[in-house]
Amino acid sequence: METFSFKLAILFFSILLSITSLKSSALGQNNIQSDLPLRSLVEFVRKPSVTGIETQKLFDRTRLVLYISSPSNLSYDTSREGTVIFINFVNVDWIAAPFEPRHSVGNIIEFRYSPNDIGGTLNIITERPVRLQKPFLVHSSKTPGKKIVFDLVPINKDIQELKASN
Repeated sequence: METFSFKLAILFFSILLSITSLKSSALGQNNIQSDLPLRSLVEFVRKPSVTGIETQKLFDRTRLVLYISSPSNLSYDTSREGTVIFINFVNVDWIAAPFEPRHSVGNIIEFRYSPNDIGGTLNIITERPVRLQKPFLVHSSKTPGKKIVFDLVPINKDIQELKASN
């Protein structure tokens, strides 16, 4: 019985809304005031925030972990020499602390975030050529949100010389 009365209430409310909107459009009235700018739904959605960064030296790789409030679009690329990684973010707020000496572990020498019009780029400078494995997203137990994990794997020097000669 409860479900029936709930469905009936929703139906009544829907009919009332449609009658109200038909009535105002029939009278040539608009429910939105003309002096107020129209805003899309996207503007009301909160942008993801990068809140922290962590580096770890693992057995065969260096791991960079970004703490982010919610998933975000990103792309990544590596310099020709393999010593700089570019991670491009779209529509994020970067509130993580800048590079500190404690972040310099494994192959990471330094990193720098540069904001731009559409988001920003995280540049990671490494001491030797690396390749970036496909990043993955995991749930964060430390803070609310997610972690994006980037694994930097050293490239064999012979392979790097072959790449540079092409």
